[in-house]
Amino acid sequence: MVPVLHLVGVPSTKQQKSKPMLHHTLGDGRYDAYLKSAQQFTSSQAFLQHKDQAASEIDRVLVDCITAARPVYIALPTDLVQMEISSERLRIPLTRTAPHNNPQEESFVIDQVVKQFEIAGGDVVVLVDACAIRHDVREELNEFLRKTGFPVYAAPMGKTAVDENYERYGGVRCFHDPDTIHVIDTICGQIYLGAISHGDVREKVESAKLVITIGSMMSDFNTGNFSYNIPTERTIELHSHHTRVQYAEYPGIGMKQLIPKLAARLQSYHEDALKTRVVPFSSPVPQETNATITHTWFWPRVGQFFRPKDVIVTETGM
Repeated sequence: MVPVLHLVGVPSTKQQKSKPMLHHTLGDGRYDAYLKSAQQFTSSQAFLQHKDQAASEIDRVLVDCITAARPVYIALPTDLVQMEISSERLRIPLTRTAPHNNPQEESFVIDQVVKQFEIAGGDVVVLVDACAIRHDVREELNEFLRKTGFPVYAAPMGKTAVDENYERYGGVRCFHDPDTIHVIDTICGQIYLGAISHGDVREKVESAKLVITIGSMMSDFNTGNFSYNIPTERTIELHSHHTRVQYAEYPGIGMKQLIPKLAARLQSYHEDALKTRVVPFSSPVPQETNATITHTWFWPRVGQFFRPKDVIVTETGM
């Protein structure tokens, strides 16, 4: 899910009462049918009916869109489009952050996390993923890494969550070879993708005494077809609205506020963390002797042309 606002034009409030058969409707007068269908895949919805409530309803939905990082839906009747409403709410900044964690519960969770780091003795790997980006914790994440020095790797959908110039970053460079039959036949560099990871990367992640995941998204595509081999007893998961420490789950303890406090408690592990080697990335250009231009041969060479700030437009189908 991503924060997308779907703004939909609907028949006027007058037509909603008389229910004429209109184009782009189901012809049965149920003008809210599309909104109800959107409830299956949106976080919040609003069907605006009165100008007096429009501003508050719009703000409610926008705040949920931003803080939950999920799609939302607003239905706007045609006769409300040109109506003027009070600008008073523009004086109130929208909430952009997740709800604050309960201080007592958060303190308890931090203690539980620190205990696991003590047991691991600094042999810790950080694994970042998509929700670190979607829930806007990149700044907190990079500061956590700077203070602690733990090596960090990324899942495929976690690319760009970490500054790729960070010396403790394993990195993500991978490309798919469409000549193969299955998506899991993937040629990858520094990326943890379960059983199809590069051997050195897989060994480093799976042998660590503790793995702390930031915003993980455990989909088939993102986990090497569910082939992660990290035991639950060696895992800590930080999510947008809950935290897991081994088998225990703590609802309402989100990573946005938690990460900076963990950084403060764990920065004493910096020297121990530096003892854990980060697998260096190497990407030799494949050499082929036949005349066929394959994807394996082509893409690494194209990549050599790219420079910082280049804009590359791609699609997952490639």
